[in-house]
Amino acid sequence: MSNQIFSETSGAISALIGYIDNGDLALPELQRPFVWGNNRVRDLFDSMYRGYPIGYFLIWKNSTGEKMKHIGADVKIHNIPSMLLIDGQQRLTALYSIIKKTEIRDKNYNFRRIKIAFNPVTEEFKVADAATQKNKEFIPDISKVFESDTYSFITEYLDQYKIYIKEVTEKLNIIVEKVNTNQDLLEAEYIFCITRLNQIKNPEDKTLQLIAKLKERKALFLSPEFKGLFIDYFGKPIEVEKKDISTRINKLYSLTGYPFQALEIKPDVNEETVAEVFTRINSKGVSLNQADFILTLISVFWEQGRKKIDEFCKNAKTAPESKIKDSPYNHIIQPDAQDVVRIIIGLGFKRARMKDAYAILKGRDPDTNKYSEILREKQFEVFKETLIKVIDSANLHTFLKIIQSIEYKSSGLIASGNSIINSYIFFLLGKLEYNVDYKELEKLISKWFFMSSLTSRYSGSSESIMESDLNRIKNIIGV
Repeated sequence: MSNQIFSETSGAISALIGYIDNGDLALPELQRPFVWGNNRVRDLFDSMYRGYPIGYFLIWKNSTGEKMKHIGADVKIHNIPSMLLIDGQQRLTALYSIIKKTEIRDKNYNFRRIKIAFNPVTEEFKVADAATQKNKEFIPDISKVFESDTYSFITEYLDQYKIYIKEVTEKLNIIVEKVNTNQDLLEAEYIFCITRLNQIKNPEDKTLQLIAKLKERKALFLSPEFKGLFIDYFGKPIEVEKKDISTRINKLYSLTGYPFQALEIKPDVNEETVAEVFTRINSKGVSLNQADFILTLISVFWEQGRKKIDEFCKNAKTAPESKIKDSPYNHIIQPDAQDVVRIIIGLGFKRARMKDAYAILKGRDPDTNKYSEILREKQFEVFKETLIKVIDSANLHTFLKIIQSIEYKSSGLIASGNSIINSYIFFLLGKLEYNVDYKELEKLISKWFFMSSLTSRYSGSSESIMESDLNRIKNIIGV
């Protein structure tokens, strides 16, 4: 079709990992940080191990020559990526983090490692914890499988597994002897037996009944039938199937060659169209919006500013050390980067519609609709100056004292995030732009926040309503 804006491409996951590793494939700032829980990462690897499809990736060719944000905390070979990942961030970041054993940035702006464990005996994936670390059947961190050749890893695993099986056999001999001589089991022995029985694939009804009896701690009261079942299972030697274990570890390693499919959007497609594509093909995802694209611009043209915004958001959520006094940390509002952008746009440009703000920051002349580098630099200067005011802890805490004075003392009491963000904009306008007396400003802001929260003023068409509110203030002031 002549109007088709994408093409299909495919390959092995290792290719995408390689592109990320050298900086050719990057993550633009129009996506969120990594928000998946470790359980979802485990499920992703389990699905791939079973041969299930993992969905399409959406890639945008980067023709701008602009520096974008890379996945992971390490430094890349290429600063300017040729491809940008638009959809599939969570999946690909999870894969990259595990396969390359690297940290990722989470929703709290902290870098952390994801650890997934794998049991090649039972072919089970689990989120790594103390139990998987203790159980020598498990590979406690599958990232280690991808670090070197599998022959060395398998040899080392089998050597440790043999020692583990010897220890387990000795423990089981004691347990079987206790059951044979009508002695009760220790709590740890009950747990040990239940855990091993739960590893049986497709257990028969009798096995499930035996598990239930052990959960009730009734080893002393087993009937001859269940006692025989118990001894039959735990009394027989544990056989180590070296070939099966080797095959399963190699199968795990081979996931780097797992096939992927991607839609590659052409480089001349604009940001708004990319956002529309993303929303339509991934309705369960997080829709891209103009605030996301503004964050992209900040990253490209003012990287230090983006770092300041992220640092402010992180500190607002993290209790500071006792020696640090100037901190935005509080119990009422924990803003994200988009919230900060909205406040800056409201205060610095008296705008609420992010679409208009995006055009302003790109340097679009409202009269000619043409873009100017000089105008863009001028608008960014306004943005920079406004950011300093917005993230000033003194301004934030003065505003929060007003909110607290009307008994909103925790985030759980704040029903509308838009109401508190917009009220902070009005507070900053009153204090910094219009020099309203503090006592008068305190009354105005407390009434406005209470009213907007109670009436859900900003719950629908919030940008249009806020834009109208800002215009009314400008008309009253006469600017």
